[in-house]
Amino acid sequence: MCLKSSFFGYLSGTGAVQPVRVTVFVLLVTLLFFSCGELSMFEVLESEEPGSLTVAQSNVTLPPRAQFQVSATGGFTPYTYELAEGMSAGTIDPTTGLYSAPGAATTDEVVVIDRYGAHVTTFMHVYDQLRVVPSSFSISVGETRMISVHGGRGALALVTEETRGDAEWYPGPGDPIGSPAEVLYTAPTDPGDNGDVFGVQDGAGNLATVTVNVYSAETLRFASAVEVIQAGDSIELTVHGGKVPFEFDIAPPYNKTDHLDPGATSVVFNHPGTPLDAAVLTVTDDGAEASVTVYVVEAELLPLAISPSSLQVTDGTTIEFTASGGVRPYTFERVGPGSGQPVKIDEVTARYTVSFPPGTAQIRLTDATGESVTAKIDVTR
Repeated sequence: MCLKSSFFGYLSGTGAVQPVRVTVFVLLVTLLFFSCGELSMFEVLESEEPGSLTVAQSNVTLPPRAQFQVSATGGFTPYTYELAEGMSAGTIDPTTGLYSAPGAATTDEVVVIDRYGAHVTTFMHVYDQLRVVPSSFSISVGETRMISVHGGRGALALVTEETRGDAEWYPGPGDPIGSPAEVLYTAPTDPGDNGDVFGVQDGAGNLATVTVNVYSAETLRFASAVEVIQAGDSIELTVHGGKVPFEFDIAPPYNKTDHLDPGATSVVFNHPGTPLDAAVLTVTDDGAEASVTVYVVEAELLPLAISPSSLQVTDGTTIEFTASGGVRPYTFERVGPGSGQPVKIDEVTARYTVSFPPGTAQIRLTDATGESVTAKIDVTR
């Protein structure tokens, strides 16, 4: 009788050997497999990877319909990937380990099995990414602005240690996955030199940051420095501050005769359908100038997202981040503790290799409009 399966089942199930690399193990393998006539010593040694079987990533957070490459090290190759019994909301390629998230919130348990049955697990948490809308805006001193909070996991908390103005829930934190929560922001009475900032953090530690440009009431400016419209649509842009009368203009490939309808304190931009170039409009009074950039998109604008949005990895792991939604081009950058910067692979993808210490790192994705989302990385040895 061949004892191969029971032998490795014992080693894997008890956790006594994960895997053993000593002479005794090699002798046992020789006796068992040579007697069965199924495997050569060369195949055993060739399939062994350094260290115990481990998964490089754990507790990965993804937006719905995103994909993530699960990777393992140690044990004996080849590896097989599968979802734990009863967890089939997403799918995983059994050979490559490419996980595809479903369209709705869920948690999937992924099992990685090596050649001889040793196994480890990791979890894929799927939910809408924590984001704030808008994540960047301009406001006059003392004015208020409502910000909506979408997605996230668990209870929400405001982060206001560096906030000069006032940010508070209105009327309360709400349900982070259901109806969006709202934050009422009141600008400080002094514009300051660096604007203002506050954040929203969810129960998983994900952080969404809001940056605010604060102006004095008399400063000439458009209500927003950035807008987005669909091709062929029109948008009214309102001017604040300054002194009437105002003069409006627009940069090529557009012209003010065909594409602008000016008013006393606002101007309407009419997009002709093509091209998709961003429109840069300016307003001038008797001594000042301000501008606004209107980005043109073909289809309805989707929320900006980065995938994965949070995960735990071991020291030296390289993570591939993917951007979606928002307005291209995208910028990837590490913010806060850590070393190095993400390396952009193509228009929507960047790779970042973590190091320990520190134990955490954050990768911020920013689109052309200034909207941003952040991915949180926990790093262990």
